[in-house]
Amino acid sequence: STRSPRHATLFWTGDQMVTWDRHDGLHSALLGVLSGGLSGVALTHSDIGGYTMVERCVLGGAICMYITRDCELLMRWAEMSAFTDAMFRTHLGSGPGPYQAQIFSSNASKAHFSAFARVHQSLCEYRTSLVKEAHSSGLPLARHPMLEFPEDAKTIALETQVMMGPEIMLAPVLSPGITSVAVYLPSPSREGEWWVRWPTLDKVVLEGKEGGGGVITVRARVGEPAVFFLSGFKERHPDAYKSFVAEATRVTDRLEHGEFQCPRHVDSRVDFVKLLQILGFTVAVAVLLHCAVKRMM
Repeated sequence: STRSPRHATLFWTGDQMVTWDRHDGLHSALLGVLSGGLSGVALTHSDIGGYTMVERCVLGGAICMYITRDCELLMRWAEMSAFTDAMFRTHLGSGPGPYQAQIFSSNASKAHFSAFARVHQSLCEYRTSLVKEAHSSGLPLARHPMLEFPEDAKTIALETQVMMGPEIMLAPVLSPGITSVAVYLPSPSREGEWWVRWPTLDKVVLEGKEGGGGVITVRARVGEPAVFFLSGFKERHPDAYKSFVAEATRVTDRLEHGEFQCPRHVDSRVDFVKLLQILGFTVAVAVLLHCAVKRMM
């Protein structure tokens, strides 16, 4: 509620599963940030990579159910948290083990977490101004786009985008294997401003019109999240802009050298959930065939 911040100044979005889904995974952490910000919770963060892991076996280990954290999920979560979270931290999880990806599991995961921890730190001056704004007005650090663009009715329905204050827009990747995302960019409120793509620092040109005001599809490889900032950010927050741009150069260089490529991992364990899905499909096909044969007879 709006009275909660008087009792605790920083909240976390709960013990998400180490999954991607909107009900209790990565997407749910984003929805928690968005809805929390609209409900008076100004400063939030989540466990990067999620928390709740499941490894349950029966019949002496013959049949098991696993819900495990993978490298890609951990990286995508870090990319989101670098912009949405008041503090940047991960968690070993409820059941750390050899099959659960951690930031220290590989050179790629260490390089990626280090890179986006630096991105989070590069925005320290800007984040401090947002924390002060939250203290004085209650506006959240990470906010729903409609708070910044109330005159644009299209922002109301957005569930996969979030803004860091009034200057930065993020469309985090919320599904595995995705390398591009569609982003809605409202027209900047200030005359003569435009959106700038990070980390490429390219000026956004949409449908022949500079500045935004529509949907744009951009590349979003691991290490290259769909992030945009307003051109006036440079003048309004020069220190943050300088460090943010410096990190863009570092991230781009590490990306091009392949430092963020998750290692291939083959899990030889039997997943009980997948086994049930296969069994259910097999039974359904058998029933349909049986019914078809009976009708023919």
